[in-house]
Order: sequence, then structure tokens, then C-alpha cells
Amino acid sequence: MKKWILACGIFVIAIMELQLTAQDVSGAEHINNQVALETTQTMMKIQETPRPLEMYDADGWKKYYVSGGYQYTYIGAGKGIRIERFSDNSPWSKSKKVIMPSEIDGHPVRRLAANSFSQNSYIEEVTIPDSVEVIGSQAFMMCKSLQRVHIGKTVRKIDNDAFYMCRKLEKISGGESLKMLGLRTFQYCEKLRVLPFKERFYKLDFGEMLCGNTGIQNVSFDKNVVLANGLFRGCRRLKTANLSKIQNSECTDDLFRDCIALRQVKINKNWKYIENRIFYNCRNLTSVNIPSKVRRVGSKAFGNCRSLKKIKMPKSVKKIEKDAFKGCKKLTLYVKKGSYAHKYAKKYHVKCKYWK
Repeated sequence: MKKWILACGIFVIAIMELQLTAQDVSGAEHINNQVALETTQTMMKIQETPRPLEMYDADGWKKYYVSGGYQYTYIGAGKGIRIERFSDNSPWSKSKKVIMPSEIDGHPVRRLAANSFSQNSYIEEVTIPDSVEVIGSQAFMMCKSLQRVHIGKTVRKIDNDAFYMCRKLEKISGGESLKMLGLRTFQYCEKLRVLPFKERFYKLDFGEMLCGNTGIQNVSFDKNVVLANGLFRGCRRLKTANLSKIQNSECTDDLFRDCIALRQVKINKNWKYIENRIFYNCRNLTSVNIPSKVRRVGSKAFGNCRSLKKIKMPKSVKKIEKDAFKGCKKLTLYVKKGSYAHKYAKKYHVKCKYWK
């Protein structure tokens, strides 16, 4: 009997120990599950924090980062970011109004790379932030819907062809710190009817930035600036030009070449040179005042000016290129008898009359 009671007691104790062990295991599992849940939630929060994607090429080399529709690279340690491309496949690619960020991932945006926005068909208005310093070549080339651009205060350079063939571009604002404009910056911007940055020309280094623009009809300068070769070349709607306050006549080759609507030009009285092809193919130009200090008339300076009827040549002229008036069939030169211009007219059979 005693043995039976002892056996029952041992069995009961064993059952109780098993229950306690099961409770400990269940508690441990609960703790482990809770830790796992908290870890998962933390990871989800980390993943929710927006971070730039790293893009690689076929060989595994990192090409650029992507954030908010912008593909970008780092210029250098602490020097900021260069936007390489406004992504064509992002949700933002069809935006009509683009306000560019001044920072991406905590780094300032310093440059727009070549072709960074080129051939975008949707953008109508762009605001370039104050952090940007350089707008690269062809950055907005052939953006066929682009109408308005605001350039930030820190932009100091706009490179070649930056807005080439933006045919609907009407307004350019800002650009207070600009120092350099590249070649053909606004070429074929047909709707651009106000000369951009005119008040800053005296501080700018620029080339044929307007070559081919067909919107501007009149130009006049209030300050003494230095012009550039071919600046207005191909401005087919340009009718009048007032250069009376511009004293330097150098670097004016091709200045008004192919301005087929040009009728009236005022030239500063201190000009010494009428440069090569300056009025070439200005088919509606009827007369030009040649200042009394002019010494030389360059090659094809008035070539193919079909409507040109009268030019008074001062005694100061000592050199006229042979083809200076080629194609000017209606032209009469008014010359001082015995002057170099008189001898030129006789030699090359240009109609002339004397002036007293």
C-alpha cells in the first residue's frame, strides 16, 4: 500500500514539472516572437525612410543615384551634386511645372549636366534654384513646350546650346550672377521677343547666343557694352537696331548677317571698322550711316543688301575689301573726290556721286 501511494506521488510531481516546463517554453516563445515583431517593425520604418537608389551598369560599376525623378552624381567631396538627367520614366517626367530642389539627400545641387532635361515634351515652366552654378550644354535643348525659365541667383555660366530650339520659350528671368553665356544659347527660340540679360551685357562673356532667333524685332542698348560676333545673326524679324552707345566696333563679324527684315541701324560715331559680313544678306536695309572715323570696310560687309541705295563714305576710309558691296545692285556710293573710296568705286565699277 505504501509503495502504491509513493508511486502516485512521484507521478503527480512529474506531471507538475512537465506543466511548468511547458509554461517556460511558451513564455520564451512569446518573448522571442515579441522581439521578432519589434525588429520587423523597426526594419519597416527604416525602409519607409526615402533613400536614393544606386544604379549600376552591366559591369557592376555605379553610374548614378536616383531620387525624386532626378538621376545624379556627386561632383566631389563636399562639392555637391550634379543632376545628370531628369528621369524619362519617373512619375515626375510628365510634369508641366518643375521647381528643382536646392538639395538632394542633404547635398546642394550645383550643376545641371549636358542634356539633363533635353527633349522633354511636357515641361512648360522651370525654376532653377539658387544653389546651381552651371547650366550645362544642351541642358534644355529642344524642350518643345518650355515657355518660362527662372534662373537662380548663383548661376554664373550657361553653356553652349542650353536652350537651343526651345521654340515656345517666351520669358527668361533672374540670372543676377551670370558671367558667361555660351554659343547659340537661345538659337531658334522663336517666341523670345525681349533680349535676355541685356542689362548685364557689359559684364557678360557671350558669343552667338541669339543666332537664329526669330522673335526679337528691336534692339537698343543703354550702356556701352562689347558685342560678340554673330550675336543677331539670322534674327529674321529684327527691324531696327540702335548701337549709338556702343563705342567698340571690334568683334562684330556677322553681327546682323541674314537679318532679312532689318531696315534701320544707328552706329556709334566713334566706330573705326565696319567688320566682315556685318550686314550680309540684310535684304531690306536701305541706308546706313558710316561714321566719320571709319578706316576700313570688311569683306562682304554689305554683301547682297539688295535694297541698299545710298552710303556716304567718309574721307577717313583707307581700306575697302573688293567684295564689300557684292550684290548691291541699287547702291550709289557718295564719295569725296580723289578719296580712297572714290578710287575704289572707279576700280570696281561701283556707281558713285561726289559730296562736298
